[in-house]
Amino acid sequence: LAYYLNQLHPEHDGRYAEVITSDIPDADAAIRRFKKEAYPMVAVSVDMLTTGFDCREVLHLVLCRKIFSPILYQQIRGRGTRTAPHIGKKRFVIYDFFRNHEYFNDSETDIFEGPGGAGAGGKQRRAGGPAELVELGIQDDWLDSLTYVEVGPTGERVDKKVYVTNWEDTIQQAAKDDPIIKKVKDGQPLTEEEERALGEKLNRPENYFNEENLRAAYRRASGNIIEFVRHALGLEKLKSKDEEITENFHAWLVSKNVTPEQAQYLALLKNRGLATGKVELEDLFEPPLSILNAADVGIELFGEQGLQEIVADMNQSLFARKVG
Repeated sequence: LAYYLNQLHPEHDGRYAEVITSDIPDADAAIRRFKKEAYPMVAVSVDMLTTGFDCREVLHLVLCRKIFSPILYQQIRGRGTRTAPHIGKKRFVIYDFFRNHEYFNDSETDIFEGPGGAGAGGKQRRAGGPAELVELGIQDDWLDSLTYVEVGPTGERVDKKVYVTNWEDTIQQAAKDDPIIKKVKDGQPLTEEEERALGEKLNRPENYFNEENLRAAYRRASGNIIEFVRHALGLEKLKSKDEEITENFHAWLVSKNVTPEQAQYLALLKNRGLATGKVELEDLFEPPLSILNAADVGIELFGEQGLQEIVADMNQSLFARKVG
């Protein structure tokens, strides 16, 4: 692909597109060129720039293979969602040659526009209207809104409501005769060996009940197998995402040894993070935080470097989460 793109642009002497994979010498240098220099304009990569790669100026994503994992699709999609006000970036375009967006029910986001992007069978993608750029982190509302959970080695899709119903029915039935689940029901602590045995028993192929799938089905950032068992038995209510983050925020705040004024300011940022999924320094200069003069107040309370560090720490401690 890089070869043909360079053939189309001979005026750039083979620098227009570059292959960036783990197999090339000094891949890190190639990534730096793509991010910082005028050329290459196009990076052709396989399984290297899908996660952990941040280049705000990316305007076009080209999907040239079928994707079956919703998490991987979301991560690839997220490569284009970073804002870049310095180049006037208002939207990005995905050219999806394998209809991955249809597979993941993502067509309603209106991020597909322009004449490019033929799908399978060579049919032309309909042109969508201009779309407002939405900042996404590792996790966003689209992934939370998936109605299914992928289970087992083949990624079989099971409706989340069906998965939850099966889980709760299974646990309630097992509580009648399973000695380990009966111990949980009676409020007795389990040994490590009992927890391991319970996890293995529940994760059998007929159901694939495990913590990762249960978190996805219940749309929870965390939770262990015992907590989900207790919830299925009606002994414990699962915390909402906001409740969990707020609880973690108070514990995090205690560890920071801040003044009352600083704590009040950080609570304001926490509320912003609850609304958007994370806190960005750019948020301080936009309504509603800009109305409160949040940038100047934050610098006064923490110093410029200190503000950057506390925001990064807050994001890592409170908003970096994994949900399937």
